[in-house]
Amino acid sequence: MDDTLCYEVDKITIVEPEETEALSVENGQDLVTLLTCTPYGVNSHRMLVRGHRVPYDPKALEDENVPLSDMSLHTSYLLWVIVGIAITALFIVFLYRREQKRAKLAGEKKKNAAGEIKKE
Repeated sequence: MDDTLCYEVDKITIVEPEETEALSVENGQDLVTLLTCTPYGVNSHRMLVRGHRVPYDPKALEDENVPLSDMSLHTSYLLWVIVGIAITALFIVFLYRREQKRAKLAGEKKKNAAGEIKKE
């Protein structure tokens, strides 16, 4: 049970949740299928990532330099929350300043109207 197995991805498919045929056993083949929901946040479909077994060579994996910890822009939920909050804050500041200008113009119009009435 302490074996390390290595699989190479050979097929990625997107299916409806009811479509389970791709998960069936294929005689004579050593396959593994990882299943996840997609698209992110909607989860209406399933992504199946299938791989076939290949010989395990730890030295070959060290040489590949595959960055496994890089965050994807599409799946970084926190990043999109921060962007949404920033855009909302900018919009609120824009509306506040616009309202300030409107109030200032309305005050100036009242002063001008009052000054014209006194002159008569």
